[in-house]
Amino acid sequence: MMNLKFILLFLLSAVFSVLNAQTETASWDFPVKPGSEEWKSFTTSQQKIDACQIPQEILETLSSKELVEICFNYPFLFGFYMYNYERAGISAMLKGFNGFEELSKRKDGIDELIDFYRHFPIFSQIPEQTSPDYQKPFMLPVIELVLSDDLFSKQLDKKTSVELGNIVLEKYADKLENIHIYTVHCIKRTLLLGAIVMLIQDRDTLSSDQKDVLKRFIDNYNHPEPALFSEVSKIITER
Repeated sequence: MMNLKFILLFLLSAVFSVLNAQTETASWDFPVKPGSEEWKSFTTSQQKIDACQIPQEILETLSSKELVEICFNYPFLFGFYMYNYERAGISAMLKGFNGFEELSKRKDGIDELIDFYRHFPIFSQIPEQTSPDYQKPFMLPVIELVLSDDLFSKQLDKKTSVELGNIVLEKYADKLENIHIYTVHCIKRTLLLGAIVMLIQDRDTLSSDQKDVLKRFIDNYNHPEPALFSEVSKIITER
């Protein structure tokens, strides 16, 4: 029960933080938000999800860069915490929002998503709750889960996978230096993305054993063998 309460409290806190952190580069904002009178009038979750969809006439005018910013201000972005398995939760969240669907269809969508990840900051301490940056340490692992989902990872080619792989290494090293902020659970998400990227960019140079380790980690991500953490880390960092 305590775990469920913690998740619910975290979810609510994260959602409101995201809504209060709309960036200057985004040209459109969600008209109906949690806490508003209209939001309170909804009786089902589907009504709330429907209210968060970007109107088609607006969607067509947004640049991919703007669209990425808007996607990561989506009120249900942290909804995956309500699922038993976070990868399934992320997949459901992506499919439930037309912003991510549109981004996945654009030729430059994956490039803008990778660029967003590249420039996302690493924190050495949690910002104050009143700070517009409060949610950002929690956001980075979400970006990694989004990139790890088939909706976007299947778009990676040799060039983009090498680019993304280098960014993953930088984020991984920075997270390890700030392990008091980015816990083992956060590190796990970086390793997931790293493993997926490695299998794309180095599929011809990895040994059979290395491929097996990476695939086992991905396939058993929900409950990975403890030893796989260090094995995957070694493969990724010593490539």
